[in-house]
Amino acid sequence: MKGKQVIDTISLIVKRQDLDRSLALFFVNSITKDIFRSTFCYKMVSYVTELTPVNGDVTVPRLKDPRYVEFNLDGQKTYLKRLQSFEQVFSIFGEVSLLEPYTFGVPEYYIVTEFGIKLYPIPTEGQVSVFGEFYPQDLKDDEISENVFSVEIPNVLVYLAASEYFDMLGEPDKAKYWREKGAALMQNYFSLLKRQNTNNTEMMNRDPWGNLGYDRGLVPRTSGITMDVIDGGEW
Repeated sequence: MKGKQVIDTISLIVKRQDLDRSLALFFVNSITKDIFRSTFCYKMVSYVTELTPVNGDVTVPRLKDPRYVEFNLDGQKTYLKRLQSFEQVFSIFGEVSLLEPYTFGVPEYYIVTEFGIKLYPIPTEGQVSVFGEFYPQDLKDDEISENVFSVEIPNVLVYLAASEYFDMLGEPDKAKYWREKGAALMQNYFSLLKRQNTNNTEMMNRDPWGNLGYDRGLVPRTSGITMDVIDGGEW
């Protein structure tokens, strides 16, 4: 479904002439992020290259979780280690003002920020590539806009957004009905994604607990890159 079709279908369920389409769209886009926030979706894995740091800050729109960050300076590539907090930055570089660049050089570390990542030490030139999970594009109320969820599970978006709208209207029974309907379909969808992500994977690539021998099913462990391991399901 395109964005307009999603909102039109929500309107058919809610059945109100004064339906606020912008509010319904807000619910759709918020739910899309909520669906994806706590669940790995291999279809949302992407590789973004040639990002230019500004004072160490790298803007990475829609970044959910970086898995692999590479700094490139004149063909020399450096794989960066992730720091989890500014406390770790302080422990390495000392407690100095974060408002001023205080250590320049080839980056070795990065930390996730509100709009992307920040590099340490701070480079004066070079570019960054990021491999990881990204949130889907927000839908718009038009005949063109779409994302992976509006194409593959538009009914889930419609049902869950309708439930949010009924909650807003103070109709809990209707909200509960559509929420349960959408949640059941969403669970089926992620079960399917999990099976798809382990298709054609040889048993020898799994550990004794049935997990994939590939991190996220994408990067071989022999690469030396450490990532979280996705559960490969029953074996």
